[in-house]
Amino acid sequence: MERTLKGKTFDESLLTPLIDEIVLEPMYQSKDIENNQTLNDRPGTYPFIRGNTQEPLKWSVSQVIEAATPKLLHERISHDFEKGQDHTHFVLTSEMKQGRKPTRNEEETGIPFFNLSTVHEALNGIDLSNKPLHLDTGVVSLPILGALSLTSKKLKGTIGSDPLHQLVSFGSIDYSLDRSFDLMALATKWARKQHPQLRTVLVQSHIYHNGGASPSLELASALSTAVEYISALIERGLSATEAGQSLLFSFSIGSDYFSEIAKIRAARALWAAIMKEFGASEEGQKMTIHAKTSTFTKTKDDCHVNILRCTTEAFAAAIAGVESLQVSPFDELLQEPSEHARRIARNTSLILREEAHLAVTSDPAGGSWYVEHLTEQMAMKAWELFQELEENGGMSASLKKGIVQTLVQKCWNKRVEKVRTRKQTIIGVNQYINTDDKRPTKPASRVEERNSYFDYIEQQKEVTKKHEIETMEDVLKMVSEQTPFHHIHKQLKEGGKKECVTPIKQYRLAEPFEQQHPKKDGGS
Repeated sequence: MERTLKGKTFDESLLTPLIDEIVLEPMYQSKDIENNQTLNDRPGTYPFIRGNTQEPLKWSVSQVIEAATPKLLHERISHDFEKGQDHTHFVLTSEMKQGRKPTRNEEETGIPFFNLSTVHEALNGIDLSNKPLHLDTGVVSLPILGALSLTSKKLKGTIGSDPLHQLVSFGSIDYSLDRSFDLMALATKWARKQHPQLRTVLVQSHIYHNGGASPSLELASALSTAVEYISALIERGLSATEAGQSLLFSFSIGSDYFSEIAKIRAARALWAAIMKEFGASEEGQKMTIHAKTSTFTKTKDDCHVNILRCTTEAFAAAIAGVESLQVSPFDELLQEPSEHARRIARNTSLILREEAHLAVTSDPAGGSWYVEHLTEQMAMKAWELFQELEENGGMSASLKKGIVQTLVQKCWNKRVEKVRTRKQTIIGVNQYINTDDKRPTKPASRVEERNSYFDYIEQQKEVTKKHEIETMEDVLKMVSEQTPFHHIHKQLKEGGKKECVTPIKQYRLAEPFEQQHPKKDGGS
C-alpha cells in the first residue's frame, strides 16, 4: 500500500478537498447517503432534486444574440432562429439596466434601445409567442416590458428585474431597493393577468461565481436574494405561489463537473423547502433554472480550448436538468464573438441534446451514490451559508455589511493559490502552454453603423412633459407616445435615493497568469 502511494498517506493521495470544504472519498456506497429516501424519490415529486417533471427534460437553446444596433439584432435573431435557437435572448447595455440614457461608448456591450420605435425595429415580425424571451432588464423592468408588450400581443419567457445583482455588480443603483421592489410587484401583478407565461423576476448568481465564489456560496447567495424578492412580493400583495412562479434562477456552471451537477440538484431541493415554508403550492415550490457556461473558467490564451471547457460545463448543466442553456462562444473574451464561434456554441447544445441524446432520460445522474452524496453535502454547506446571511438581515443587509464580498474574496484567494501551485491545471495557461498560439482574426467592425444609430439618438428632442405613473397603463401610455425609456425611468425613481455597496470584483482564474504570457492577435 505504502509503495503504491509512494510514501504519501491515504488522506494525501485518495481524499480530495473541494473549495467548499467538502472532502471527496475514492469510493461511495449506499450507506454513504444520509437520506436514503432520495434514492426512492421520483422525478417531478417534492423536493424536486430529480427535476420538476416526470418526463425527460429537453432544455431550450438560449444563446445570447449579440448586436450593436436594433437593425443588426433583427438580422441576427432571424438568422439564429433558422439555425436552432429556441429563445429570443439578448442583452441590454449596462446604462439601460440602470435606467440611464444610452451613450456613445465603444466599451459598452449590449443593445442600446432608446424608445418604442427602436424596439419595433429590432423585433418587428419576430414571433415572440413562439420564441420565448430571456431578458435581464436590470433594476426595473417596466419601460422595456411595456415596449415589448406593445410589440407582441403574447409574451412568454422572462423579462426580469434583478436589482440586487445589479447593485453588487456596479456598486450602486439609481433606485432605492424599496422602490425597485414596488415596481417589481407592479410588473408581476400586471404580467400575471396580461401574459400568464411570462416571468418578471430574475435571480442571477453570475456576479458571485465570477468573483470566485464556491458552488455552495454561489447557491446560498442566490437563495438569499430570492428570499428577499419573495418576501417583498408577498408584502406587496402577491401570494407565495404567485411570487414563486414569477422567478427564474440563472446560474453559472463551472469546470468542476460533479460539483456543478450537485449544485443544481441541491438548489432545487433547498428552494422547494424554502417555498414550502412560505406556504406555496407544489407548483410554486419548483425552481425554474437557466444555466450559462462560466466566464470565470475561460481563457484568452489558447482560446480554442474554451470549446472543450464549454462542452464539459454544458454537459453538466444538461445532466443536472436545467430548463434553458447558454453556451459561451470561445472568443467572447477577445472581441465581439465571430459568427464561427457563435455557431460552434449553439451547436454544442444542439449536439448534446439531439445527437448525444442527453434529453431522453429523466435525471440521468440520479441513483449514483457519489452524486447523491455530493448533492447532500452541497445542500448542507449551502444551507449553512444561507442561514449565516439570513441571520445578518438577508442578502441586501449582508451586502451592505460586506459579508458576502469577504466570503467571495476568500474563495478567490484559495482558487488562485491552487492554480499558482499547479494543484489545479489550466490547459494552455499554467501547463501545456502553446507558444505558437495566435488569437483569432477579429470580425469586421460595425462602428460606423453604431455611430449612425447614436446620431439618431442624439438628434431626438428631450422630453419635458411629466406624467403621473401609478399603474402599468400609465407606463404603456408613455411608451406608446415614444417617450425615451430613460425619461420614464427618471420619473419612476423621482424622489428616491441611491443604494450603494462595495461591488464584487470580477475575475477569471487564468487572468493573473495570462498577463505573464501575452499572445499576439491573429489579425485586425
